[in-house]
Amino acid sequence: MGMDFTVWEEIERSGSYRVCSMYEEAASLASSVHGDDGKLEL
Repeated sequence: MGMDFTVWEEIERSGSYRVCSMYEEAASLASSVHGDDGKLEL
């Protein structure tokens, strides 16, 4: 049973890292779209 708990702990941790990575990617994309002056560039 201890092994099962460890596996699920790893799965949960991996999911957290994935969400964090997606957030960082979105922030980077938003920054590149807005440019340095804060105006929207299309």
